[in-house]
Amino acid sequence: MDAVLEDDICILNHEKAHRRETVTPVSIYSGDESVASHFALVTAYEDIKKRLKDSEKENSFLKKRIRFLEEKLVGARLDEETSSVGREQVNKAYHAYREVCIDRDNLKSKLDKMNKDNSESLKILNEQLQSKEVELLQLRTEVETQQVMRNLNPPSSNWEVEKLSCDLKIHGLEQELELMRRECNSLKLELQKTKQMDSSQEDNQNRDFQRLSISSDNMQHTYWELKKEMSNLHLVTQVQAEILRKLRTPTGIKKDHELTCRNKNTVAQELMLIKISSSSVAQAGD
Repeated sequence: MDAVLEDDICILNHEKAHRRETVTPVSIYSGDESVASHFALVTAYEDIKKRLKDSEKENSFLKKRIRFLEEKLVGARLDEETSSVGREQVNKAYHAYREVCIDRDNLKSKLDKMNKDNSESLKILNEQLQSKEVELLQLRTEVETQQVMRNLNPPSSNWEVEKLSCDLKIHGLEQELELMRRECNSLKLELQKTKQMDSSQEDNQNRDFQRLSISSDNMQHTYWELKKEMSNLHLVTQVQAEILRKLRTPTGIKKDHELTCRNKNTVAQELMLIKISSSSVAQAGD
């Protein structure tokens, strides 16, 4: 556009010089009038040229602004999509972790209740066992005193009957004591098994927590890698859009050979940058 305007100015200057050489002024008034009209035309032309340049500058600024806003909108949409995917994965991992924590708390409460019931039953059985042992000891002392009395006094039929009854009572108490000991031992074994199960469940829960932490770390790493890859793709699209814009711009009427060579070198450098960016994106994807 500037070249066209300069050509028009050259044509006007040439016509002005030609008129001065060929046309002879008839009078002073006609020469002044032609000079004034020519000056008015030049002034109007300069004003139009200035307005045209200002409108072109404003137009180029608005185009740059529109292109910047479009690129910003595309980048915002890409960031929103990647952040939404990463947010969904993090929410899934958090819900899974929360469910595992709830299951752990429920199992722990059940185990505490079972341990409490077993300890109470064991305490009751120990008390019963101690009472039976005390009763057995009392019977043995009675038997011993009766034997001492029998040695001192002559035997009688009543004493033998009492001895048999005491022997039967002792035998029955010994059987009950043996049953209680077996029951107590079985409860102790059951309590020990529950403790072992508790420890094994805690180990399993710890392994589950470790797996969840590892999976959350992997998802976070994948999210950042995906975000990095999307930023690289955004950079590549920006460079490609800039190259297409430069290739689509109309060429001027007269261009210098040096300017053409410079544009070719710029395009070659940008194509090289696209290849490097594409290779980095491929490596990030692998």
